[in-house]
Amino acid sequence: MELISKKLMQEFLDNNLTQKYVVARYFDNESSWQWFAMTFDGCDIFFGLVIGCETEYGSFSLSEFCEINKSAGYQRICLDPLFNTTSVAEIEKLCKYQS
Repeated sequence: MELISKKLMQEFLDNNLTQKYVVARYFDNESSWQWFAMTFDGCDIFFGLVIGCETEYGSFSLSEFCEINKSAGYQRICLDPLFNTTSVAEIEKLCKYQS
């Protein structure tokens, strides 16, 4: 499974100016970490909500996801194929509910 598609790239381009929506969700198969991507620079860097040891906004990289998967020898970090573009407010509510 690929970590980014042409369709996702277009959704990121459409959302980069407003940053009102989470376009993609990535998750780690070996932990509870999740990354909710709002923007993508078109090359490597995402910006969005990260749920790990803490819940915070920050940057994360496609190349790091790929390196983790390569080191693991399988698709450890995955793009959630069932995730639909969702408002940032809805994701923040979900995060508050889970904590």
